[in-house]
Amino acid sequence: SKPIHGRLSDSWRQNMRKRLYKTEKRCRWCQVQFDEPMSYSEPRGWPTWVAGMLFPTLDHIVPLGEGGTNQRSNICLACEKCNDARNN
Repeated sequence: SKPIHGRLSDSWRQNMRKRLYKTEKRCRWCQVQFDEPMSYSEPRGWPTWVAGMLFPTLDHIVPLGEGGTNQRSNICLACEKCNDARNN
């Protein structure tokens, strides 16, 4: 089970990124399109990007500090630039 608040496991984060990337190919905030993954790791099929590629990061729509949760409905994909600028 995943925590509603606090640090998420790397496995949970990878699984969420994989699920979101299937339907969301752009940053939620600036709409830039992410690069296609270089490969998919076995056995879980997690997408793999390499340094220098535009890859998705997980971002909270409503920040945890403002009452947001780690529920799927509050998680989106964002580029690093937008995620860093939101600073949440």
